[in-house]
Amino acid sequence: MLVPPSVAAARVATTANDDNVVAGLLADNSHHNLERKRQRRRTSEREWYLKHREDRLAKQRDYDAKNRERRLQQMKDYRTKHKEKQRVYKQEWYRRNRDSIKMKRMQRKDDGDDDQDEPESSAADTPATTTAPQTSYPYSPMDTTAIAPSAFLSLLCEVALMT
Repeated sequence: MLVPPSVAAARVATTANDDNVVAGLLADNSHHNLERKRQRRRTSEREWYLKHREDRLAKQRDYDAKNRERRLQQMKDYRTKHKEKQRVYKQEWYRRNRDSIKMKRMQRKDDGDDDQDEPESSAADTPATTTAPQTSYPYSPMDTTAIAPSAFLSLLCEVALMT
């Protein structure tokens, strides 16, 4: 081991007898031994770290996979719970509004009957301006505006209760 000149000069000045010289040399060797021990410990720690690195990474992957599964399950549970809430709400809404829906249906039926009860003379008095052939249903299948909103709503409620 190389000793800097300033340290060597200090040793020479302080070492008056041989015992001090031996003590100084032992001190230098012990420092060297401590440095070697530190280096050995660092390399062994590094080797241990590299050896167990794969185990740590595998544990982390397992942990991440479990968390991912748990989160996915939570999302699925939330979706099913939300769908159930929506279904229950629709049923409750229909139960609350059942009377008004029935009344509106009755009004529509009554309104439809009034149109059919009109005398034929009024239809004969007005000239026919359209030459389109009459179909068995009053509206085309694609015409969604012809359905009254209340009829559409009642149809929607019935479909919701079926599901």
